[in-house]
Amino acid sequence: ISFEPSGLPSEFPTFTLFGLDDFLQVDSPGSVTYQVQHGIMFDVTAKDAEMTIHNFRIPFYRYGLMTVSIWSTAGSFWYNKNDENAWELMGSPTAWSPGNTLDDPRPLTQRSGVNYGFQPIVIPAGTTKGIFIVINGTSADENLIGMDRKDGVCAVDYRDPFNFTTWFENDDLAVSEGIWKNQEWSNHTGSTGTSNNSFRFLGSIYYNSGPRQPSDQPSISSRPSTSSVPSSEPSLSSNPSVTPSAAPTVPPGPNAILSEAILKDIIGGYTGRDDDPAMCTTSASADATSFSFDWPNTNHQSNWNPAFESFEEGLFQAIMSHSDAEGNSWSIRVGTSGNMYSHFVPDMYGETMPPQNHVDAPWIDEVQQTVAVNHELNRNVDAEYPEFCDVSDTDNPVCKPYFVHQAGAYQYDAPYTDVPFFSPSLAKHCSGNSCIFASWGTQAHLATPFTSPIIYINKYTNCDNGIIAHTQMIHNFADPSDPASTPANVDQNFFNVGWGGVRSSSLPFALEPDEYKGNLEYSDADTVNYLKLCKWGDGDHDVPGGPAAPRGDRKDLPELGGYTTFVSEGLLVNHPVSLIEPWCRKGTESDCREPSTCMIRSCTDEQVADDGFVRMELKVPPRSRPNCVSQKVGRLVDGHIQLACDLRETIGFGQTRVYSSSLDSCAPWTNLGFYNTVTEEMLTVATFRHWSWSPNDRQVYFSVYGTDAGDAIDLVNGMFDNSNSDTALPIELREASANIPADYDPSTFSTFTFVYGMGNEYGGSGGGGPVGGSSRRRVGSTRQGVGTRDYTVFTINWRGGAVLTAGSTYSNRSFMFSSNLGKVEETADELVDKTFVDQIEFDRWNPRTVNVYQSGTSFVVHAALEASGGSTTCDNSSGTISTCIGQSTPQPGHVPFFYITCGEQTYFGPDPYHFTPDFGATFPNHGDMDNMVRSYICDGQDESIRPSWELMGFFPKSADCTSSSLSSSTYDETVCMPEPTSSRTLNDGFRFLQSNDEPTSQPSSQPS
Repeated sequence: ISFEPSGLPSEFPTFTLFGLDDFLQVDSPGSVTYQVQHGIMFDVTAKDAEMTIHNFRIPFYRYGLMTVSIWSTAGSFWYNKNDENAWELMGSPTAWSPGNTLDDPRPLTQRSGVNYGFQPIVIPAGTTKGIFIVINGTSADENLIGMDRKDGVCAVDYRDPFNFTTWFENDDLAVSEGIWKNQEWSNHTGSTGTSNNSFRFLGSIYYNSGPRQPSDQPSISSRPSTSSVPSSEPSLSSNPSVTPSAAPTVPPGPNAILSEAILKDIIGGYTGRDDDPAMCTTSASADATSFSFDWPNTNHQSNWNPAFESFEEGLFQAIMSHSDAEGNSWSIRVGTSGNMYSHFVPDMYGETMPPQNHVDAPWIDEVQQTVAVNHELNRNVDAEYPEFCDVSDTDNPVCKPYFVHQAGAYQYDAPYTDVPFFSPSLAKHCSGNSCIFASWGTQAHLATPFTSPIIYINKYTNCDNGIIAHTQMIHNFADPSDPASTPANVDQNFFNVGWGGVRSSSLPFALEPDEYKGNLEYSDADTVNYLKLCKWGDGDHDVPGGPAAPRGDRKDLPELGGYTTFVSEGLLVNHPVSLIEPWCRKGTESDCREPSTCMIRSCTDEQVADDGFVRMELKVPPRSRPNCVSQKVGRLVDGHIQLACDLRETIGFGQTRVYSSSLDSCAPWTNLGFYNTVTEEMLTVATFRHWSWSPNDRQVYFSVYGTDAGDAIDLVNGMFDNSNSDTALPIELREASANIPADYDPSTFSTFTFVYGMGNEYGGSGGGGPVGGSSRRRVGSTRQGVGTRDYTVFTINWRGGAVLTAGSTYSNRSFMFSSNLGKVEETADELVDKTFVDQIEFDRWNPRTVNVYQSGTSFVVHAALEASGGSTTCDNSSGTISTCIGQSTPQPGHVPFFYITCGEQTYFGPDPYHFTPDFGATFPNHGDMDNMVRSYICDGQDESIRPSWELMGFFPKSADCTSSSLSSSTYDETVCMPEPTSSRTLNDGFRFLQSNDEPTSQPSSQPS
């Protein structure tokens, strides 16, 4: 790792990494009596030498992602436990728990900025520091820290000092018993401990003992780079590296020239292809583009699910970036399947893609990708194909799903998919301002009886100004002349082109232009062109004989304006909603002795009248004020000020869990409001958390917008001041209409936009075009926020008569771009007409010739140098041209040939399942429930060995091409390399050495 800044820009901070093995470790004893709370305080005393704490191993109660704050104070914690000013916040790292880890505490993960997310805690020799570890939150629904409870009677809020005994120690340090503390600094709430009853830290402390590091050691930087272009790999030099040229040419690897020919011909080598827009072919866009096939390390600013981060290196295939001084820089990461799994904009909201909090689906589902479905096999109504169903219950057969994912397969086939199987790369090429990839699509739902006849091709082109042109192609490579290529076996008739979406917490709003006027309205909160974002699958949609769908959920493309934009936080939208019902105390729980069970979400008037239920009301008592206090002094939580205020007239209510930030689950931007029924003033509430929590107070818990806790407290206390009235002040929970500030300017908000066109190329749903079927846009939402899937789904479907038969190819060019909201309409309107959809049959391709050359048991494949060229050359006399002649694109009587490796075994031929364990059939046929298809296994080899595939061209299945001598040959680029009879310099600058050439002792000039 570089100790000085690299000259190469980086998309995440540079820092000095220490592994846990670099530290000393002391472990606590175990526990007999567990207690779980949000936080714990205890003392650490350094003995004879100065010590530095670097990390903690912490037991968590639940699965999930959370933020843990680490505080320290000079001296014992006890005397300062409720004085925030005496404590220093060392950091708030993100932590991850795979489940209940009370018996298996987890260390804080290594993050960017500082090693483990908090500044090291230095304790001089012979001194003590108090430590406070707390999960940010006050709800039992959020995660909790495990601790040991010492025997005794628990005395809540005990404030007299006492002597804490040592809990555990070694030669370097001693750790005291402590207390639990749920809230950070709110009054004295949440601290407990007596001489008979203490709470003791469980886990480990990682530390160094001895003098601090010398001052000339490199400092740790937490400042991210402003560029989105990562260094290709960590620098080993102590000097700044040289900045690379803006558009480097990726060095060719094995088969790179052949891959370039095949990919360029498939993308552009057919009659009737629409040319790339002029904006995407400029030299300026090429100069601003960079790319690399080298693993750049995880971008920690993307905040991926930590449980999946270790899988990313196996997923990664390429990174492509655009550098822009105007704030439109971006960086995309492309997986082995050619799909975009990361879109990062450093000058805006950061990561566009969801965090991957989807069990068994690391970068499998919540990414940008193409999907193909055989509806007949997928729906399999009434088990029409029983060989693909579990029919043990004849009344309820369970049939296997059929979805060919571009991204890869769910981890449903343990142990074979404990390491995810991402769809394999077949070819890749980057040059100028674009990258092209081909991959073999994978059946997503494992284990599966189905084979896959789908090749996906994707091209990404930098068109400047934050714009990416995205061409998706789907090729059905089943052989039309094969009797097994029946419609039921191989036809695809429902598609996502593509499937994708955005991270909800970064881009919570979705807007589309007015379907009648064509303009995009966003400045007036009453007329914003917003979309409903209902839970995926729950939204309204067209029902035969029913009302038409609203703007959200599903809409055919001809009814839309050609694009959808997602907007960052801050947009104001007024929207009619229903109110939240107040919680009730059960009639059998009049004193709420069990606060966690005495409340229910709502009750009827009959229950109130006849059964003693009590419905909660918001009121300020006579001659009183709300007496608000801040729960998170000095800090914002989710960007809001957290308050607890006396807004009930009576005590005796228990724990309620509202956690609502909107009044409509399909409109997360709707604002809640507390309405003063006397003054008619409205307080906008960011999040309504609890009607009540403790039966011993009248506090209501909520958050408001703002950045200063004192101002927020004064606002609420003043707005609901009832100190001069002899009657209670009723407060109503209403929708808060957006109050637009004088300087409100949503045109500056960040956006990410999909441009998909009007669907005019399709024949159905009013399109009138030559491509069969129709197309629609669909959106939906999952839960938003840290620890949730945090995913707004966005997809374009090709459907309703769509069909991709054996040998056919579908092509779709769309656009996506990041910009501020003020530029969306102008930019998108220009791009809508540049979208393009086509379906390509055999007679439209213009391929070049592809030849096989053999030498003994080796072979190489060469393509003609020019597009549509008919001849190839071999520069070695030992390379003999084969009678197996292929083409660079699909052709009648030709199918794709693959070069497959499985460990030391190789194969050249048309069967992608050559090394797959026997599934009772051959491609394009399928297996059955007793013979699953596992393309990700090399038959007879260890499960850790996986096959790799390369696309070599399209060849006839003739005897010349499928002979055993050729199919078992090994691919070797040297078959046609010039013979090393003399030193020779080629036009491209490569020099081949004679056997007696000696390497020089010093490098020649500077590396290129």
